[in-house]
Amino acid sequence: MEKIPISKTKSEYIRIVFPEHANPIGTLYGGLMMRWILDAGMLLATKFTKGPCVIGSMDSIDFIRPIKVGDIVRIESFVEYVGNTSLEIGLRVFSGRYDEQRVASTSHLSFVAMNERGEKRKIPYKVYPENSEEERIYKEAIERRERRKKRIEEWKKNPPEFEVLPSKWSISTQRTIFPEDTLYLKRVYGGKILMIMDELAAILARRYAKGICVTASLDEMDFFAPGYIGEILHVQATISAVFRTSMEIFIKVFAENPEKEEIRNVVTSFMVFVHLDEKGKPKPLPEFHYQKLLESALERKKVRLERRRNLNLE
Repeated sequence: MEKIPISKTKSEYIRIVFPEHANPIGTLYGGLMMRWILDAGMLLATKFTKGPCVIGSMDSIDFIRPIKVGDIVRIESFVEYVGNTSLEIGLRVFSGRYDEQRVASTSHLSFVAMNERGEKRKIPYKVYPENSEEERIYKEAIERRERRKKRIEEWKKNPPEFEVLPSKWSISTQRTIFPEDTLYLKRVYGGKILMIMDELAAILARRYAKGICVTASLDEMDFFAPGYIGEILHVQATISAVFRTSMEIFIKVFAENPEKEEIRNVVTSFMVFVHLDEKGKPKPLPEFHYQKLLESALERKKVRLERRRNLNLE
């Protein structure tokens, strides 16, 4: 089996931010940024494995600084670990004008290699570290993979108890999965799901805040089941907690096959939105109490703050 140095797997995905990519205050729409991150990872995964891949998991994403119209977005990605049928990819997003680019976000994705019949296929390559920094990256990728396995197993045993309750601060949408929503194997593309999730959550956030809200972070998410062409995609969101200038929104995505009377849980996650004033500065939100989720929301907030403090921005 061929072994490839981590450094030799490097891939770059470059975009320029046009007005159609921006939100009402002129910065890059969060859902599109998440889509680009997934696009960059998918390009590397399919190139490295020489065949179709599907997204398995996406680790948390924090939007460190706003990206404006006219900025150049460069996403740098590496294969950090390869298993039998899956691979771990690390990504860093840089943004700015010309040679003044700075880190705007980071993420880690896992992909599963598939054949044309939708079955897992063995990846014929491995990666290995060449120096101490790559050794650290390699070990961290293995640790993330193990944590993810445990998280998924725990989810299977104890599915999340959160429910999207019918209330003023819940919102939902349904849509048919069309061919343009897919990439491989007639499955809805993960990047499309991310954009729908972000758009729906942003509508809910703006409705509550009565003002502009922007995506601040997305918690880790595991894609448990696919949705196929012709099925119905359900996306539901509810405000799970409100802090001083930010709010947490819980999102669930289902795929429905009406003929089989089957509904599958595709993915669940939490997103955080920040309320901004006319100058783009954080602005206090109206008070909101959702006791069922407040305690766990505070714990998740602590995790996010610690995660941002530990970001490597060099």
